[in-house]
Amino acid sequence: MNNSRKLKMSTMSEKRVAGSLRAENSRLFLSFSFIVGALLALASHHAHAQYRAEASLDKVDKEGFYQIPLTAPITALLSADYANLRLYDDKGVEVPYLIRRETQADQMVFSPFPIASNRSLKDSCTIIVLSNEAQVTVSSISLQMRNAAVYKNAQLSGSDDGKNWYALKERFVLGGASNPEQTFDFTVVDFPLSNYKFFRIWIDDKEHEPLNVIAAGRYELKAGTTGYVALNASKISPAVLKEKHITRIDIVLGTAQVVDKISWKVKGLPFFFRDCTVFRQVTRKDKKGKTIEAFEFVASTSIHSEHEPAVYFDPVKTKTLRLEIMDGDNPPLEIEDVQVHQLQRHLIAWLQPGKNYKMKFGDERSMHVPQYDLASFQDKVPQVLPVLQVAAPVNIVDKDKSQPQPYFQSAIWIWITIGGAMIVLGFLSYKMLRGA
Repeated sequence: MNNSRKLKMSTMSEKRVAGSLRAENSRLFLSFSFIVGALLALASHHAHAQYRAEASLDKVDKEGFYQIPLTAPITALLSADYANLRLYDDKGVEVPYLIRRETQADQMVFSPFPIASNRSLKDSCTIIVLSNEAQVTVSSISLQMRNAAVYKNAQLSGSDDGKNWYALKERFVLGGASNPEQTFDFTVVDFPLSNYKFFRIWIDDKEHEPLNVIAAGRYELKAGTTGYVALNASKISPAVLKEKHITRIDIVLGTAQVVDKISWKVKGLPFFFRDCTVFRQVTRKDKKGKTIEAFEFVASTSIHSEHEPAVYFDPVKTKTLRLEIMDGDNPPLEIEDVQVHQLQRHLIAWLQPGKNYKMKFGDERSMHVPQYDLASFQDKVPQVLPVLQVAAPVNIVDKDKSQPQPYFQSAIWIWITIGGAMIVLGFLSYKMLRGA
């Protein structure tokens, strides 16, 4: 009876000890799991937050928005969407920024017609002859005149030789120029579409002194242009694939760059209309895990003898481009002066005097496009901004390698610690399973 009671008490004691050990092992397991998780997060941060290069900005002497041109040496370090670019001040605070394309809005441009002669006959008339040497087709002429509260009758005629004149507009009224902000104003004379080499304006001066006509010309709407920068190509290799009826042009850049446009010139044929495809070279692994070079589709278009000889596409980052023109049954085109272009972009940021700013460039594959409040206020940022220059990028990965780092901050120490913690976790897991 006593032996049975002792055995029972011994069994209960062993269970309490085993339970205590299991609880202790569980606590140790959770603690080491937390440590390993923290170390993995640290390793991930160490890998992802590391920047490859940096470039210093010039100092500013006034607070405000500035634009920094992103030159070819800068864009060579950037991904196609510019996601791996950050801007920091000298305290390590991240500075919000915008990326703006360089564009020019549509605008009206005054193109003058040279005044070949301007004669005033006293108490009679003024005769003004304008030269249209290029015989530009126009339907109006803008006359720039000094302000005068006078109205006069006038006539307009045209000539191809300056001797024989033909009527364009029989009778119209000139004068009444009254610009409150300047001493001159413009008067537009409309008439049927014409391309005479000379235009003659006859003004009746019988009742008043002559009007003072300063200049004459036409206003043209110039479409807005987008600024592109030509990139240096180290090698351009044209080839005609007769069996495929294709003209192929391979373009190799000195370094991988962000590309937005390819242009060229065509020699020989006066008329052509053909399909064209752009590819970029990429490195990938095949099904067997072997690294191979392949060409990936970028864009397709048609090239036309009456259109701009160029193809535009969304930005791609590459070192080698391929242009293929489908010749069909036509003779191959003679393509020359092939150029690769990058859309000029600027970094826009609010900067302060007394601070040093640096651009930093990280891993193109692991960084995301930053989300800043500033993006919601793009229309509030002035279009015309002072330009701030940026120094040439410096590789900071090599610089960091040359400087001895505290052992406990190195990636090797982190991974060794993670390895040791994993071994301990494995041992604890084994003990817990065995105890169970």
